[in-house]
Order: sequence, then structure tokens, then C-alpha cells
Amino acid sequence: MFDTLVVSSDEYFKGFFPIVAKAWRKFFPEVELCAAFVTTRSENDEELCKLRDIYDKVVIFQPVDGIPTKNVAKMARFLLASSMENKVCSIEDVDTIPLQREYFSNKISLRQPNQILAIGKEVYAGTPHHLGFPVSTVTSEGYNFKRIFNPSDLEYFELFNFWKTLSCNEGKKITDDNFSDEGLIVKLVEHANVDNIQHIERGVDIRKDWIDRSWWGIDIEKLKSGRYVTCNFLRPFEKYEEHFKPIIEYIDE
Repeated sequence: MFDTLVVSSDEYFKGFFPIVAKAWRKFFPEVELCAAFVTTRSENDEELCKLRDIYDKVVIFQPVDGIPTKNVAKMARFLLASSMENKVCSIEDVDTIPLQREYFSNKISLRQPNQILAIGKEVYAGTPHHLGFPVSTVTSEGYNFKRIFNPSDLEYFELFNFWKTLSCNEGKKITDDNFSDEGLIVKLVEHANVDNIQHIERGVDIRKDWIDRSWWGIDIEKLKSGRYVTCNFLRPFEKYEEHFKPIIEYIDE
């Protein structure tokens, strides 16, 4: 279904890296785990060494002047996926983990070769974001990500400088604190004339089957029986770690 799982973070959200790795190892032990980390740390930094113990590949991305590091991190995962050539990569948020295998397997297995699988576009119908789609679990070959995100093979800082010129939905730019990578992706898909996006519906009642920061609460019996699909954590990890204990215990089982 897919070869590689790609997540990314800056220093602020890095606390999620360990639980994300554990969860994906639990449910998808065959998948390569890759982390894009926006940081100024040196390659032999102790924190990076620990990260490389739990991820198969950790790539450092430099901060970019004039762009919040969280925005650089949002885009870094796509750049890392773009380097994967023929590997099938699935993109995920660093504050999100799977709580079962079946849902993700069923959805990702629907992807046709050479297609960019996007799940959940229907949730934006009738909203200002109707042209976009959620980036969680977007899955495709590395060369398809490259076709969208860096078709001209620009150098790293040159690429971000180009992205600075693009206005997304509601006029937001990558330099803005409330930037949406999903909005920028709409522009990049148009710019690259991409026509091989395969949309499928979520097919899940998120209020019932997700543990989510917008309505936080955990049914312990449901969690332990594997009936939750995913968890979108409260943020940041360090502030709310006590709330995550049942989930951490479940992942560690």
C-alpha cells in the first residue's frame, strides 16, 4: 500500500515525535518512518541521535527567514516525500496517530498506481476551502510529490522564496502565522497542472470514531478494543501529556 510514512515538526511540536513513531510501528511495522525536522541543531546533537533511534530516516531542514518555523515544517514533509522517487509515501501530521490498522489499510489500498490519493475532500464542500482537501494521509509516489512541490527543481531557499509570492485562500501567505498548507497546495496543483488526484471519502463518523482535540474525551473500553480510528492530540505534547496516558498505555501494549 505504501512504503514510507512522512511526518515533520519544528522545535515546538517535536514532543510528538516519539509517540508518533511508536503508533506507526505498532500498526504498520513494515513501513519506513521518516521525519523532517526544522531546526538549527547540529547533526551530532543528542536530541537528533535519540530521534534517529526511533525513525528510519531523519532529515534536517533549515529555518527560512521571514517564515514561521511551523510553516516551514508543514512544507518540509512534502519536500522530503518529493525526494523519495518511486517510493509510495503517505503524509501525516505530527500531532496525529493511528489507533488501528484496518481503516488506513482499507482507504490507502484503494489508491490506483500513479495517483495521488486524497481522503476527505467532501468535508470542505460549501466552505471557502472547497477547492482544497485535507493533507492527512495524502499518499503517492515521491515523483508525484515532486511534480507538485518542486517541478522546476529549485534550490531549497529559492523554493521557499517562490512560495512567499503566492497568495492562498483568503489572501494568506506562507509568511503569515495562520498559513494553511492546504491552501498553498491548491495553488501548486494549479500551477503544475496536476490532474491525477484520486479523491475518496472519509467514510467515518469523526465525532464518534476519532479522539480529537476539538472534543477531547476517551472511552477507555473503546480504545482498548481498537474501535477508535485515530487521535488528533491536544497541543503541545508537554502541556497535555497527563491527558494522553490511556493512549500511551494502549500504544505500548
